Amino acid sequence: MKKITLLFIALVSVIIVNAQDVLSHSTDQTIANGLVACAVSTAPAHTTENHFWRSYTPSDFGYTGDFEIQGADFAMSFTDNGGTNPTLDIVVNFYTSAGAFPGGVLTLIGTKTITMDVSQSVTLLRADLDAPFTVSSTDEVVIEITPEDGTDTSVDIRIAGNNLGENAPSYISSAACSILDPSTYASIGFPDSHMVLNLLKAIPASISENTIDGFNIAPNPVSNILNLNSNETIESVIVFNSLGQKILSTSKSQIDVSNYTAGIYTVRVSTKNQTGVYSFIKK
Repeated sequence: MKKITLLFIALVSVIIVNAQDVLSHSTDQTIANGLVACAVSTAPAHTTENHFWRSYTPSDFGYTGDFEIQGADFAMSFTDNGGTNPTLDIVVNFYTSAGAFPGGVLTLIGTKTITMDVSQSVTLLRADLDAPFTVSSTDEVVIEITPEDGTDTSVDIRIAGNNLGENAPSYISSAACSILDPSTYASIGFPDSHMVLNLLKAIPASISENTIDGFNIAPNPVSNILNLNSNETIESVIVFNSLGQKILSTSKSQIDVSNYTAGIYTVRVSTKNQTGVYSFIKK
C-alpha cells in the first residue's frame, strides 16, 4: 500500500563553503533525516514517484538587478532495501513562476541530472547548471527535485532535512499518493518537516580567488568593530555567515560585529576596479 512516510536516519552536520552566494530558507543546515515521501512500506520497502519543491525570490534576500543562477544544493536520504547497491538519477529543474508559487504558471529555464548511491546518503549534494541562467532579482525561482522511482531497485530515496525551522514552506507532490499539486508539508500533517534545499547564485571564479591591492581587514579575530582598510573607495560590502547566508550589505568601511555569534564569517568587498573575498573570526 502506498502512503506518505517519514524516515529517520543518522544526524549529519554540514557547513556550506562559499564558491557562490547561497540563498536558503533553512534556519539550520543540519541534515537530520529523510523527510516526507510517498512510499510502499511492505517488503522490500521503497519510495515511488515524488517531487520536492521550494521557491526563492532573490530580492527578498537583498539582491537587485539581474540574478545569475548557478544551481542548487540539497540533501537526500538513500536506503538500499534490495541489497544491489544501485545508482539512481535525480533530476533538478529550475523554473520561473508567473504568479505566486504554487499557484503560478511555471516556465522551465534549466535542468540538471545527477546520480546518487547509498554512500551519498544524508550528505549535501550539488547540481550546477551547465551554464548559469540569468533572471531578474524580482522573479520567483522555483526548484523541483525529482528522484528516480525506487520501485524497480527497492530503494527508499527522498529529500532530507530537519525539524529546526524554516522561513518559507517546503512542498511535495506525488500523483501516486494523490497529492497532485505541490502542497506544504504542514498541509498534509507534517509541519516539522523542513527540507534542506538551497538556491546558488553564480559569482565569477576570479572574485572568489582575488584580493584587493592595498586592502586589509583588522582586527582579526574581532570582538566589536571590524575595520576595512582600502586605498580605493569601497563601493560594496557583503557579509556572509558560515551557512553562506547574506547577513549584511553596506558600503561602510567599519562593521559593528558585536552582536554576531562567535564563528567564521566571509566578507566580499568591491571597489571601482577590484573585488576581493576575505574571512574573519568573530570572538
